[in-house]
Amino acid sequence: MTPEQILKFIEELLVDGYPTEICFLKLHKEVLKPDELNDSVEDKAERAGMRLANGECIAQYGMRFLLGCDIAKVGLNEEIVKDVFKALAMIHYHTP
Repeated sequence: MTPEQILKFIEELLVDGYPTEICFLKLHKEVLKPDELNDSVEDKAERAGMRLANGECIAQYGMRFLLGCDIAKVGLNEEIVKDVFKALAMIHYHTP
């Protein structure tokens, strides 16, 4: 699945809208740099997804630990992990 397909799946799953705080990550710093905030939603989501998939901004120990492991040994596809984070970032940075 591509990030766009994941996003479409989430939209269909949540027909009544995207409730606040249904999915969140605790971050210890902002994912994007100030000069990146004016980029397109696609570009912001791409950068944020990559950084989140690396675990560099995540404050939660469990998620950081999972992302720090060899993803393949855990049974997860690295590309899918990046695509899910990108889809979440696309939702976050989208302004209706």
